[in-house]
Amino acid sequence: MGDGGYVFLTVELFKHTNSFGNFDWFVKGDSRNDDVKHMYESLFILTVHVPMTEMYQKFANDVIEKSRNEFNTSFTMKDVNVILAGFHDSVIMYGVAVTETIADGYDPLDGREVSKRLWNRTFSDYLSGDIYINANGDKETDYTLEDFDPRSLCMESILIYSGREDKIIWSNVSAIHWPNDRIQLSDPSVCDDQISDLHCHQSSKTWPILDILAGIVIFY
Repeated sequence: MGDGGYVFLTVELFKHTNSFGNFDWFVKGDSRNDDVKHMYESLFILTVHVPMTEMYQKFANDVIEKSRNEFNTSFTMKDVNVILAGFHDSVIMYGVAVTETIADGYDPLDGREVSKRLWNRTFSDYLSGDIYINANGDKETDYTLEDFDPRSLCMESILIYSGREDKIIWSNVSAIHWPNDRIQLSDPSVCDDQISDLHCHQSSKTWPILDILAGIVIFY
């Protein structure tokens, strides 16, 4: 099954072993590490997209330092996920909404008045990036699709889907590695004409699996 004839897709919305399990392919002392590595070459992982800005990096480093110094933990960058950033952003957004409610002469204890100031609005330059709340009060989430790179031995981003725009806004599908080179992705003409790719030469050729993966990302 790991010879390139199948595609495997799983969801790891954010890094949290207790919630989603351990997605590392390498386990020290495991005799089947090479087998797992080979299977990972057919694996795609869907995750919540978080822009790795300087502000997010500083936040993550501050969380790690504080947790180690005050709570004697062994936190690393893997332990700082989008949920922590989301809590941080939510408190600030709530503060903005309460301040505006008071400024408009309404009761800040009126939940409807406060919450409606969050709807149909974009909050820019937060830890989680630009946060868009639609007219129903739901956050439109961006997703990243990742592929295993056997050279770096890490999952690498190949596609970003924008929840607000309801479309793929960035892709690098020509960087996908496939087991046994069953699909020649070194050929830059293997592209989708509808998506601007970093390394593709636009042509009439398409890669069928891209349509399938894009559909799955949009479904989520």
